[in-house]
Amino acid sequence: MFKTATAKHGLGWTPSEFWAATPRELWAAIEAAEEEAKAIKAARNQA
Repeated sequence: MFKTATAKHGLGWTPSEFWAATPRELWAAIEAAEEEAKAIKAARNQA
């Protein structure tokens, strides 16, 4: 589960950070990573 969550969403968390996080913290980090990925993709498309 750790590898899937961190690799798929590019969180860059250590295993201890992942397992210590609450579900709310994990979900917020995933949403932030997805928003950042969308912004990067939009910037590339405009270039």
